[in-house]
Amino acid sequence: MALVNLDMDLLRTLIIVVEKKSFTAAGSVLLRSQSAISLQMQRLERLVGKKVLERGNGKGISLTPYGHLVHQYACQILDLNDAMMKNLTTHQEATVLRLGIPDDYADLVLPSVIQRLTAPGNPIELQIITELSPKLSEMIDNGELDIAIMTQEGSMDGLSLCDETLAWVARDREVVRSGESLKLALFPDGCGVRTNALRALTAGAYKWDIAYCSKSFSMLKTAMISQGALGVLPRRAVPNGLVALGEEDGLPPLDQTRLIMRIDTMIEPSRHALFTKIASGIGNSLPSTINNPPALCA
Repeated sequence: MALVNLDMDLLRTLIIVVEKKSFTAAGSVLLRSQSAISLQMQRLERLVGKKVLERGNGKGISLTPYGHLVHQYACQILDLNDAMMKNLTTHQEATVLRLGIPDDYADLVLPSVIQRLTAPGNPIELQIITELSPKLSEMIDNGELDIAIMTQEGSMDGLSLCDETLAWVARDREVVRSGESLKLALFPDGCGVRTNALRALTAGAYKWDIAYCSKSFSMLKTAMISQGALGVLPRRAVPNGLVALGEEDGLPPLDQTRLIMRIDTMIEPSRHALFTKIASGIGNSLPSTINNPPALCA
């Protein structure tokens, strides 16, 4: 049996006819003549191949036993149709925001970002990419990211969020033993924090070995906790399970670093305005250790 596509308008007319029990009354609601309504119901009966309505029995128009089944399905079909159209007309397509961030800053920064993005009426699909800061800056230049939060390295410019104090981190103070080579867990070559740490150790003539290297901070944290390795983090980003160490523990001082944000300048103006608003909100919501208000830095 060939499938038949029923006209939604016929089903809607059937529902009004059943409600009003009259072609004339239904025509008044639908702004059509009595004859036009009658022709629609005849067409519906031809399509379904059965008699749907009882006419002229002195009690107005009523449904046949088969008509009850058609009416039941008509109500369900139109409810689904109307719900779908309402959804489509009110649904806002999510704006994709590609955010890049070093893995060691994710726990510190992402909560405030996500809180701002989940505001009602602000549908955004957040795509998060974790990479080293130089790679994130390159991805911004290549149009692969919309916003990148990173540590400033070399001639890198962007929106200054704060100056960061770095700290040596380990599971406890016992990992630093006089005369023993320091077992390090650091991000790969190209990371400014790694360069900072190795420069400080070399200047102080410390013995050291890079025992663990990964782009994933969770991997480095595991090495620090389970193997007693030594790492470096922003002091305010030290997680549970690790402690901050410093000169009082016999370790060399680390240079400060700066947290900046870059926004892709080539995106369309409406998206750029939205991302700039989000960016300023991130800067304002960072913990109170920020030394400077957001400003363009070079």
